[in-house]
Amino acid sequence: MEKHASPVQSPSRRPHVRAQISFQLIRGCSILLLFVGLIMVLSSSYYQSKLVYGSEFTIFGRQAFYAMLGAIALIVLTKIDVKLLQKLAPLILASVLLLLLLVFIPGFGSTVGGQTNWLDFGFGIRIQPSEFAKFALILFGALQLSQRKQYIGNSFLYMSPVLISTASVLALILFAGDVGNAVIIAVAIGAMLFVANAPLRYFAFLGMAGAGLIGVMAYLKPYRWQRITSWLNPEADPEGAGFQALHAKYAMASGGFFGQGLGASREKWGTLPEAHTDFIFAIIGDELGLLGAICILGLFIILCFAIISLARNTQSDFIRFACAGSAGWIGGQAMINIGAVLGVLPIMGVPLPLVSAGGSALIPTLAMIGLLLSFATSESTKEKLALVDAR
Repeated sequence: MEKHASPVQSPSRRPHVRAQISFQLIRGCSILLLFVGLIMVLSSSYYQSKLVYGSEFTIFGRQAFYAMLGAIALIVLTKIDVKLLQKLAPLILASVLLLLLLVFIPGFGSTVGGQTNWLDFGFGIRIQPSEFAKFALILFGALQLSQRKQYIGNSFLYMSPVLISTASVLALILFAGDVGNAVIIAVAIGAMLFVANAPLRYFAFLGMAGAGLIGVMAYLKPYRWQRITSWLNPEADPEGAGFQALHAKYAMASGGFFGQGLGASREKWGTLPEAHTDFIFAIIGDELGLLGAICILGLFIILCFAIISLARNTQSDFIRFACAGSAGWIGGQAMINIGAVLGVLPIMGVPLPLVSAGGSALIPTLAMIGLLLSFATSESTKEKLALVDAR
């Protein structure tokens, strides 16, 4: 199998110290992003919340509830045994596939923004299975890549379970119309395969195939095609397709260096669509300024650096691959969201991890953070025990 230099194959002489540092950085950055996110959800949503629900705090209350559920998932997964999680990985993926299939059954599936990718259980309970698919695929992919070393000389046999499971999930997600989450999953699994030394021709072929498929889907759905044309030239239709992109730029430009102050943005007063979800970064730039936007960006960079550091310093292939997928997921999603707000990437309708409103995105992300903390704790404990035994 053709190989390239893997970025996570230089273990440290003191891996337990590195694991402890990774633990603190992952936990600290996640808490800060979640805390800032709750504040900004309250700030950016209270007008729409009052308009739609009659109370300024309804959307914020929901987000706080989702954060609580996510925190519970984080705590549980921080304590879970890695071997037990490996046994559950196929079952978790099968459960997510079932949820993705339920989307297409009348009475279960719900259409939002032209995409039939939600499950509506009534009583205000609605989830997006594609968000949970990221967590499930990363677990399953890391398990398969770590357990099929006997096929490492044949790249297709080695990676076929990952490729087949990913293709199955992506087919269901794309058929439901969710291009944004499909791209993020491709980035996350691509990061895992890169660390697994997949031949570079795989990335070239799959990249071209994916770009072609997205192009066809955009051509078949006018609103997707409008996202591309508005990205290339939003000024051509300032009151239509380019409206959201232009007002995101206005919000970022209005903040200056220090921002207009918390709660002082004018774009969130019904002007900027999805101000508390996909475009919350624009409100951050408006109210907290360039300084606040850079701090958020810095937290994501540090978080991804800590995850990669954990991958570099582990002896467990499962942990290494899972960390690579997690970094691709969180880092890739943050980059796509921020890039869309700044106008350097097309709008794909994906939230900013840990910051944007939405329980379907927040809960699995916090669950993955809990898993990463479990990995860091496991690595630190193993190395400490090894040092004690050596003495």
